[in-house]
Amino acid sequence: MKKIISIYGPPSVGKTTIAKAIVNQLGKDICTRIALDKYLKNRNPEIDRITFLNTDPVDWQLVEQHILSPKGTLVKRPKYDLDNYVRVGVDETDATIIQDIIFIEGAWPYLKADIKVQLELDSHTRLKRMTLRYFNEWNKTGEVFVKLAAENWEKLPGYYPDVQADFTINTADNLATSVSKILKLLNN
Repeated sequence: MKKIISIYGPPSVGKTTIAKAIVNQLGKDICTRIALDKYLKNRNPEIDRITFLNTDPVDWQLVEQHILSPKGTLVKRPKYDLDNYVRVGVDETDATIIQDIIFIEGAWPYLKADIKVQLELDSHTRLKRMTLRYFNEWNKTGEVFVKLAAENWEKLPGYYPDVQADFTINTADNLATSVSKILKLLNN
């Protein structure tokens, strides 16, 4: 029987790092990671990016089609251009095999998950992490990011007071501690 765990929270709280660490620890033959930023809808150019990100931008129908696929199904994830907020096809190099345990990670909670884990971290540390990722991993220039972050940091999605998380983790703890807490939840 499938078990679906939603790991959600604001930008740079550690969602991807924790989900990848869990999948690496348990093994890809046991669990699958689905990153919601690959499943965004196309943004209408008339709508600014912040408004778009705060108006349920996830293509939940496609997410569910993938996660409800039978165990062993190879699913190819969408390829998404985050600079322009448009889907540009299927990423032939980014496929995953659906397993019995599925970790869905993103800024938006998957409300039908068996376990919902909200991650938290102070905004100063998150902004520092995002800045490092923006420049080092994504090789972006700074002007656009600094402007976007400075003007909109607190408006970015990730806080859902109306969603009842089953567990909340402050990721100021080290990675191993955060992973251990989620694995304990999984085993209960």
